[in-house]
Amino acid sequence: MNLRNEKIELAKMLLNTESEAVIKQVKAVFEKQEKDFWDELSDVQKLSIETSLKQADEGRVVSHKTAMKKYRKWL
Repeated sequence: MNLRNEKIELAKMLLNTESEAVIKQVKAVFEKQEKDFWDELSDVQKLSIETSLKQADEGRVVSHKTAMKKYRKWL
C-alpha cells in the first residue's frame, strides 16, 4: 500500500461525497484517535491508578484466586 496514494484517494472520496453521515463518521474517527483516555479521568481516578501501579511495582499484590476467596461473599 502506498500511503500517499491512499491519502489522496480518501481525500478525493471525502471531497466528492454529499453524505453528511459519512463526513460525521470520518470526523468521529479522527476525534477518537486524538483523545487520550487519561485526559478524561478525574484526578481521583488518576491518583488511584498511580497508587495501584506503585503498589504493584513494590510487589504489594495478591493473586486473583486469593482476592476472589476473600471477597466472594460480596460478589
